[in-house]
Amino acid sequence: MYVYGSTMDGRTRPSSDVDIIAWVGRKSDTVESLLLRLNRLLTEGYRVLTGCGSLRRLFDIHLADDEDVALGRRYGSVVRSAWSGPACQWRR
Repeated sequence: MYVYGSTMDGRTRPSSDVDIIAWVGRKSDTVESLLLRLNRLLTEGYRVLTGCGSLRRLFDIHLADDEDVALGRRYGSVVRSAWSGPACQWRR
C-alpha cells in the first residue's frame, strides 16, 4: 500500500481524501469490490466522527498489479516514480 498526493506534501484539509495505490499480484473484481466496500464503511464513520458531510470518499484507491509496476504503466508508474514521492505504508 502506497500513499501519495496531498497527504504526502501537506496540502490536506478535513475534506481531503487520501490517495492510495494498492500493489497487488493480480487485479481481481473481488479485491476491487472489497476495497470499495471498506472505503464506503470507513468514509461513513469518518463523516460521523468529524461532521464532514462533504467528503465523497475517504480513500482514492487505485490498483496496480505486478505487470503494471514492472512495465511502468498506469499507477504502477507512480509506485516507481521519484517525482510523485509515494510512501510505502504496508508490505506483505
